[in-house]
Amino acid sequence: MINEVLYCLKTRDVRKLKNCFKSILPDRYVSNAVFKKHHNRRIDEQNPTLLDEKLLILKDGLYRNNTLVTNCTDKYEVREYVRSKGYGDALVRLIGSYRSTDEIDWDALPDKFVLKCNHGSGYNIIVTDKKTTDRKEAYRQLRAWMKQDYATISAEHHYHDISHRILIEEYIQTKAGKFPVDYKFFCSRGKVICMLLVAGRGTKKVRVYVDRDFRDLHLIDEYRDGNLESLKPASFDRMIGMAEKLSEDFPLVRVDLYDRDGEVLFGELTFTPHGCCHDYLDEKAQKWIGDRVTL
Repeated sequence: MINEVLYCLKTRDVRKLKNCFKSILPDRYVSNAVFKKHHNRRIDEQNPTLLDEKLLILKDGLYRNNTLVTNCTDKYEVREYVRSKGYGDALVRLIGSYRSTDEIDWDALPDKFVLKCNHGSGYNIIVTDKKTTDRKEAYRQLRAWMKQDYATISAEHHYHDISHRILIEEYIQTKAGKFPVDYKFFCSRGKVICMLLVAGRGTKKVRVYVDRDFRDLHLIDEYRDGNLESLKPASFDRMIGMAEKLSEDFPLVRVDLYDRDGEVLFGELTFTPHGCCHDYLDEKAQKWIGDRVTL
């Protein structure tokens, strides 16, 4: 825990610093405190209704010390799970897997690639030009991440037993040279509930929830363009089938996929999306999704 606390102090990340101390407290106490802050009541264990409520119950219960969940959270091991479901062709090309930065042959890498650690969220370095990238700084950051137990920083214990690796993956982009749109499918036991579309960055960011027919569910008031159909990928039907197959073993999981010019690419499986705190969704939206989750 010392490494995690020092890292949070150095980066001045107050939220993660608080999580470090929360991680040593009883799970249900922490979850109730987080839930009450945003929903003004405790978790109803007998009759949960909201998305965050059901996520927290799973995080502290079924998903804790669950080997399958841990393996599918691991950005390296999940690749085998995806293959076992028949979607090996959707995996982003893996350039290499390493236990240390000392094993990486920088000169042999392509001009563009993605560096990531397999045991946490946000542990990514996108390299768009190897020649102008500060290799020493990138390695310093990777070594810092490799020392961390993300379960402590996030208070999400299913990350704890992941064996740490550095992964280098292909940099994915469309023919137009853009990063593909994110399609995040909320699924329960092999059924797609809804999909969160995230496109663009910064002030031009688009975020909208749609149903299986790609109709705006109006769960958030952020999309006003009116031309939603233009964001529907050609591969949407394949995405639906893939999301449902990859989610069939879990009561609730978010399946993240990309479309690269009609080709579906797998992103990750997320069991505690948004840290189980979708504070941008109101109670009505939370209940709409939560009602469709079968624990």
